[in-house]
Amino acid sequence: MCQKPKEKVNCQYCNLPFNTRSIGAHQTSCRRKHENDLSDKAYEKKLRKQEKRSERDGLILRGRETIMQTSHQLLDIEALNQPDESSGSRSVMVTGIDSEPAPIEIEDSPPLFSTVGNPEPCMSYSIISWYH
Repeated sequence: MCQKPKEKVNCQYCNLPFNTRSIGAHQTSCRRKHENDLSDKAYEKKLRKQEKRSERDGLILRGRETIMQTSHQLLDIEALNQPDESSGSRSVMVTGIDSEPAPIEIEDSPPLFSTVGNPEPCMSYSIISWYH
């Protein structure tokens, strides 16, 4: 008996030789892997572009956290957790590195809709003034 030699075909994604019977299954998995690699590379390229653009625009990106710079100053937020006895609100001081504090008042407000039991009060923020 004469056996027909098995024909080898190269994968179009990784260029490895495979039998014609098994090339279909291999190419499907190889294509997915190749597409994932391309999407990862495209995502990394997009992140690099965003970082360059944000550095140029005065933003600092750290992973998913974005910190904005205003007038070349990073803002420090200092929360005073002691409520004001007269109004039932607490104060938050927002300060720049070399600037005077700008107070923000946090007031307890009634909930937007009724709940059963003791509802948690909603917090609302209002900026009292801003110093430069």
